[in-house]
Amino acid sequence: MTKRLHHDGLAKKILADPIASQEFLSHYLPEPCKDLLDMNTLKIEKESYVEDNLKQKFSDLVCSIKTKNNKKAFIYVLIEAEVSPNYWIAFKLWKYMFLLLERHKTKKKSELPLIIPMVVYHGNQSFSAPRSLWELFSEPSIAKEFMGGDYQLVDLYAMPDDEIKKKAHLGMMEYFMKYVHARDILKL
Repeated sequence: MTKRLHHDGLAKKILADPIASQEFLSHYLPEPCKDLLDMNTLKIEKESYVEDNLKQKFSDLVCSIKTKNNKKAFIYVLIEAEVSPNYWIAFKLWKYMFLLLERHKTKKKSELPLIIPMVVYHGNQSFSAPRSLWELFSEPSIAKEFMGGDYQLVDLYAMPDDEIKKKAHLGMMEYFMKYVHARDILKL
C-alpha cells in the first residue's frame, strides 16, 4: 500500500505544477470541454475534499479555470490509489463536487461554477466501476430523469382554489399553506 501512496503523492505533486496540469488537461479533457475553457487561466487550488479516512485510497487535485466567456469553472481530479476499481467512485465524485459547490454557494442568487470530474486510475486490472452516478441505481434511466432533471414542483400559489377544494383531505392542508401569509386566514 505504501508504494501506491508514494505514486499518488508523486502524481499529485507533478499535477500541482500548472504547466504539467495544463499539459495533462490538454491531453485528457474531451474536446467540447477544451473548446469551452481558456487553458491559459488554469490555477491550482489548495483545497482537498477527500475525507481523512479516505486519504489512503484517494488523492485529489482541484484546478480553477475560466471559461472562454469569462465564467469560473473547476476541474476536479481524483487520483485513485487502489489496486482494483472502486465501485462507489462515481458516488464519491458527486459528494466531493457538492462540497466544492457548497464553497461557492452564496445567500444571493448566483450561478454555480461548472465542474468537470476526472479520475486517474492506476490499478493492475481493467477499470470496471460504474462511470456515472446513475449506473449505481437499480433503474438508471429513471434515476437520471427524476434526480438529474428538474425537481417536481407543487405551486400552491398558482393553483386555483377550486382545484385545491377537489381534494377532500389534502386540499385543507394545501389551502392553509397557500393562504398562510393572508392577513385574516380565518375568514378564508
